[in-house]
Amino acid sequence: MNGIEYLADTNCFIYLLDQHPLIEQFTDNRWSFSYITEMELLSKKGITKEQDAVIRAMLAVCVRVPHSQEITEATIRLRKKYSLKLPDAIIAATALSSNLPPSYSRQRVHCNNRNRHSFTGIVTVDRNCHGV
Repeated sequence: MNGIEYLADTNCFIYLLDQHPLIEQFTDNRWSFSYITEMELLSKKGITKEQDAVIRAMLAVCVRVPHSQEITEATIRLRKKYSLKLPDAIIAATALSSNLPPSYSRQRVHCNNRNRHSFTGIVTVDRNCHGV
């Protein structure tokens, strides 16, 4: 995807907002995100107008990957195969359909240690057959 190095999940953006040191190594890279990440960030209960504006500004400098039937089908396959939660399956399917570099899986696990086991190896393994 035209210079995009990562498809960042919701936790990556939360770490960025919290200025967590873990995310610093990724801040020079160009990020993309799934529509589900946008919904998760902006629908958080109790979010202030100021926080909403900061999140929208942050997302505006990233690339939003549009939803497609390919993402829907890959999401279904991933959920069946790995029993993922729907948002996690959508994010993984978006990465697969966007042809992100294979390092995405390793980098994403580092980014997402709140939910570390959800994606371990999925993108790397399934990218090889892309049929999930």
